[in-house]
Amino acid sequence: MNRTAPLDCDHLHAKSLRDRLQPHERFAPAILICEKSTDSTAALRNDLERATGWRALHAESSSEGFRCASSIRNRLKVVIVTTGRDSSEAQNFIRQVKNASAANGIECPRLLVLSLVSQGPEVAVAFEKLGAHYLLRAYSEQVVEVVKKIQWQCRTEKSLPTITVRRLAGHVAQISVKSGCGEAQIEAGPKLRQLAEYLVLHSRTEHTTEMIADALGVCRQSVKEYLLRLRQAFNRACEGTSISASGEHVFWTRKISGGYVHGTSANVEIEDVDEFSHA
Repeated sequence: MNRTAPLDCDHLHAKSLRDRLQPHERFAPAILICEKSTDSTAALRNDLERATGWRALHAESSSEGFRCASSIRNRLKVVIVTTGRDSSEAQNFIRQVKNASAANGIECPRLLVLSLVSQGPEVAVAFEKLGAHYLLRAYSEQVVEVVKKIQWQCRTEKSLPTITVRRLAGHVAQISVKSGCGEAQIEAGPKLRQLAEYLVLHSRTEHTTEMIADALGVCRQSVKEYLLRLRQAFNRACEGTSISASGEHVFWTRKISGGYVHGTSANVEIEDVDEFSHA
């Protein structure tokens, strides 16, 4: 079997990157490794490609990595960034990727941070709060296993329902849920639509009650009430359809030490439309 030569993103603009990809690769899933080239970089890329069948791309710096991520958009499934003792650049890069995904209404890739040195638990916690796995760069076999698990999760999630938020002139006009051949509109007022949009935009993040309260401009007690109403609206929408998911599962809440976290267990889509009809 012929293998394509490794593709670096370094110093490539979006158009030139697309031009260098083979036609069948332009829509294929991809992994991006963002680190200074070392002897082990090529080995990791080859290991990941053999284990997953996905294309592994490489960028020398955070700026080149962000340019590469922007060019391949929603076919980018995993971003791996390597960091040293100073992790601030890696944290900023992760925030850039997450913010750009939210702004463009696309799914954020899964995030892995590989540390060149062993550091205190507070560093791992900081990255976990950003939604990133934290591993040591030296253990490449563990890195490959985590990426294989992510690939399995991506395939499993195809069986989850899809929440679609349709926006008109920047405002949420409709929320719907679909699973298989079934699709239903979720009837919701302005505040519930705002909550649904927030959860969809940040579907890979676990949110504290306070985070959602700040985003919606309400008190923490109101967050619990709005989540309850959103689940009830979801369940009403699914009544009499082939959609078997429940609002409690899709918009979940879990108790942790010191409070609660909330999240979304669904595939998500955002559509910006020029005109909208309730018909």
